[in-house]
Amino acid sequence: MSGFAAADSATTQSLGDAISAEDIRTSGIKAENQVAQYAAMLGDDALILAQRLGWWISRAPEMEEDIALGNIALDLIGHTRFFYTYAATAWDKTEDDLAYFRTEEEFRSARLVEQENGDFGQTIARQLLFSHYQYTLYSKLQDSADET
Repeated sequence: MSGFAAADSATTQSLGDAISAEDIRTSGIKAENQVAQYAAMLGDDALILAQRLGWWISRAPEMEEDIALGNIALDLIGHTRFFYTYAATAWDKTEDDLAYFRTEEEFRSARLVEQENGDFGQTIARQLLFSHYQYTLYSKLQDSADET
């Protein structure tokens, strides 16, 4: 199957030891409501920023930046799938329910990712700030998990 976990989906790829959205779906776990709400918020951040970065495809100043932003956007879509799949376990829904079948008011994303792209420099500055935010957030989550 050339590295793909399922032949019926082009987005389903599970290489290495990372936990995938499919692993969550088949594990039978059920997230607590508050944790699921938080995971959905993180998924919202990743989804909105991926859409903003995707806008630059074929518009970036150089081909290298164009490809790089496209790859970052795809990584963020992977994060979105992971967070939405986990959050959906609390409400007996699917990742698609959270991505496509919510009203605008139900999305809870950081204002930073909602900002218009502006020029290329503004987009890169936003990406730097968001990446720092993610790193700081995930480091704190890892530290608190290590303490338990």
